[in-house]
Amino acid sequence: MLFFLISSCFSVNFGPHVTTLTMANFESEVDNRSNTTVYFVMFHGQHCPACQMAYPDFIDAAEEAYGMIKFGHVDTSNEYLLGSRFRIYAIPHFMIFYPGGEKVYQRERYSRTFLNVASAYVPDLSIKIDQDWIKSNQKSKAPLDFEGQKLAILFSNRLVTPPMWAGVS
Repeated sequence: MLFFLISSCFSVNFGPHVTTLTMANFESEVDNRSNTTVYFVMFHGQHCPACQMAYPDFIDAAEEAYGMIKFGHVDTSNEYLLGSRFRIYAIPHFMIFYPGGEKVYQRERYSRTFLNVASAYVPDLSIKIDQDWIKSNQKSKAPLDFEGQKLAILFSNRLVTPPMWAGVS
């Protein structure tokens, strides 16, 4: 009974923005995600002091991502096969799964840094428009539309699409 009380003090509630990943759902959530989804995963253990220090920033980043980036966690104490699959030898360990690959995250453990690094992997699906496109859509009485999808327009003089706008696209 005493062990249960002590161990329950160390468990963390990741909240609704962080998915609990297990062997049962890792394939469907991460391996078979859509080709536009970026997943940021924290491998951790409940009794790891460094992990406990990283939890609040990881949870904050997940809340701030607004669904642009998915966040998940793997408790390697219970999911040792996933830890073994990715050769996790030290925790906390962070990985970004993005369209076309995966990358180990080895930067600062701050929510803003988590988001800035992961957002660089969000694919840019925005469409560059020109004068001909504008003229052809001015004749239409329907809302701005491209191949059946509603559009939002960003007026910018930047050559590269800002990461948050890429996420919106």
